[in-house]
Amino acid sequence: MPPSASKKGSRFLGLILLLLALPLLFLSTALALPLIRVYVPSVLRGWPPPTPTPLPGRVVISEVLYDPSGAEPDGEWIELINTGELPYDLTGHKIGDEEEPGQREGMYHFPAQSRIDPRQIIIVAYNAAVFKNQYGFLPDYEIRSTSPQVPDLQKYTRWAVGNMNLVNTGDEVLLLDPMDNIIDVVSWGDSYAGFDLPVFTVPEGHSIERFPVDIDRDIRDDWVDQSFPNPGNVVFSTPTPTPTRTPTRTPTHSPTKTPEPKSTKEDPESKDTPGPEGTATKTPTLTPSPTATPTPPLPELLLSEVLYSSTRSEPDAEWIEIYNPGDQEVDLSGYLIENTRIGAGVGGVRFRFPEGTVLEPGGVLVIAGKASLFNMTYESKADLEILESLPQVPTLIVVQGSLAGFYLDNNGDGLILSDADGTMLDQLAWGYPEGLMDPPAATVSAGQSLERYPCNRDTDTAADWRLQKNPSPGKLP
Repeated sequence: MPPSASKKGSRFLGLILLLLALPLLFLSTALALPLIRVYVPSVLRGWPPPTPTPLPGRVVISEVLYDPSGAEPDGEWIELINTGELPYDLTGHKIGDEEEPGQREGMYHFPAQSRIDPRQIIIVAYNAAVFKNQYGFLPDYEIRSTSPQVPDLQKYTRWAVGNMNLVNTGDEVLLLDPMDNIIDVVSWGDSYAGFDLPVFTVPEGHSIERFPVDIDRDIRDDWVDQSFPNPGNVVFSTPTPTPTRTPTRTPTHSPTKTPEPKSTKEDPESKDTPGPEGTATKTPTLTPSPTATPTPPLPELLLSEVLYSSTRSEPDAEWIEIYNPGDQEVDLSGYLIENTRIGAGVGGVRFRFPEGTVLEPGGVLVIAGKASLFNMTYESKADLEILESLPQVPTLIVVQGSLAGFYLDNNGDGLILSDADGTMLDQLAWGYPEGLMDPPAATVSAGQSLERYPCNRDTDTAADWRLQKNPSPGKLP
């Protein structure tokens, strides 16, 4: 064998041995060295960016009718709503009027697979048949089994062993999660469950309604007296367009299109105007189009609170409050307010505001039956009066041709606020079914008032008004 061939064979054999030894070398090195970590670049670990997560479901009690006009507890019902952006699983949740475990009121759990979608409203009625007879549709659940179409809630005896019967003078409704944690509560009257000050009690046939429905502070002011319960309907705090009154307060005029100048040889008043290339062209003399003069907007004035049933002498102790929600002062000189006498059916009493009466933006004005009695009763002072008692307080002027005298009928009456030309700006009716609002606001007890709530809500319906047990003339809610 030549020497060169021997060397090539030796080198080839050495290469083979080296390749066989490399895995053993790496293994021994790995055992001798600490653990080596490989880091993936953060741009890879965080990519793609996470998709924004919708707000979770949030179920609250939105309305409770605890004092129905008919039989109790058959006419009672509770309304819930999911104010979140995701579906909410109600499986294992409970609802009832027992605030403490082991007591004798009622607590009931929802059936398995119960669910409430985003912004969905569900009704839990005590008696589905009675509820349908009253409102024209079946509730989502019932407590007393009366309809095979409506799932029943079952007693949750680990919490309470009695029946739910909402007490008119004071009680509560609680919503529990599967772990028996209270996730929402409302109390009224003499019950303080979850509230420092419970919601005021309301008259028979009224409900208490969360307003707006997506505000939940567990305080009395989250709730209003709903004189016309409307299960299945809620109001969110998201601003919505306000219906336009008639006449339209701020008319919008479409811009008038100016016609293109055209050459008119027959126009005797046309003049020769050099064109771009020096050729004379005819420029017509155009008659300006008449522009409509915009009608000034009517002032946004609202009746905001009325005390028509006093515990003291009437009509001396009656009063009316007016609110200016706009951003400009309103000169009320010559404006009119009318006591319609709806129930009497004999026309109304019209009063004109005296000259120089001005209502500042955001301000309120109080018209008292007698200012002397009003000033002794309340912290604020009357701005105007109807029956003269104090020389320093201006008196409304009776319009010629209207009825004489003034009183607000406790059983049913109405008020109309108009501008100096007689255009109606706002109205309120209570008691009698016919008149300015259909239906009218409910009547209140002596010493209570009707209060617009919120103060700038104006749908010209009874829903704008609530019972106020503690009248506060001159102050907005």
